[in-house]
Amino acid sequence: MNYEIQIFAKDRTKIIRFKDTVLDSQLGDYQQLLAWEDYYYAMGAVIDDKAEKIRENERLIARLDVKDISFDEVVEVMCEDLSPALTKILVEENEVSVVQA
Repeated sequence: MNYEIQIFAKDRTKIIRFKDTVLDSQLGDYQQLLAWEDYYYAMGAVIDDKAEKIRENERLIARLDVKDISFDEVVEVMCEDLSPALTKILVEENEVSVVQA
């Protein structure tokens, strides 16, 4: 299973893709799922509801579409629920980040 986070804010788009590079794919899948769930939970805090969850083929996508909220405001809320490592990935300047488990 592949996991992806998509955030569409007023002034910025951020996509985080999880890529499995672990030889034991079950361990890699589990680590990716835990990180994906942390982001999904934090995204819900932005809108006080669950973020959109979409399954496409072998990919699970969490999508947050908040065109009326700036990306900085999104980060401010989400970072309260994220570890420093996950926050660092979220605030990277590039639009697409790839996380290797």
